[in-house]
Amino acid sequence: MIGIRLNDYYEALKGRDDILRAMGTPYTACFQWALAIIMEMATEHGRGARMAFVHEVNDYKGEALDAFNFVKLHRNPRQIPITLAFGSKADYPQLQAADVLAYEGGKFLKNPTGTPRRAWTALDPDMTRIVARRYAKDNMPEMIRLVSAYQASKAEWERRGAA
Repeated sequence: MIGIRLNDYYEALKGRDDILRAMGTPYTACFQWALAIIMEMATEHGRGARMAFVHEVNDYKGEALDAFNFVKLHRNPRQIPITLAFGSKADYPQLQAADVLAYEGGKFLKNPTGTPRRAWTALDPDMTRIVARRYAKDNMPEMIRLVSAYQASKAEWERRGAA
């Protein structure tokens, strides 16, 4: 789960159009980061089994597909077979659970040191099941550093691909 405090994000990136372009929308950036984290975990701990991701059909479908394709090509060193499907909550009831996770995760990320809500505790009773990363004023420089490093890596991948 990735969360970005939007006010802090836009404040920190005033005059940094290069970073804003690299990130895309905060929604897309969070989706891409979440996929990349899953792929890192699968690379490090998984057995290389095929994985399927499902994304709800919404206004971000095109951006989600772009983010997925980038992760598939550049953040999947073991070439684990992965696919992305789009559908409705009626087609994929798991999307309803994802909405609960997103809602409760948003509440948690707004105040990660506060008392966890019962629903959050039910989702992750021992605080080991959910990977949560939050970017706000206190660690926005770290996010900018990560995005800058990502930009440099992406430029290198593109340069190699063009050669």
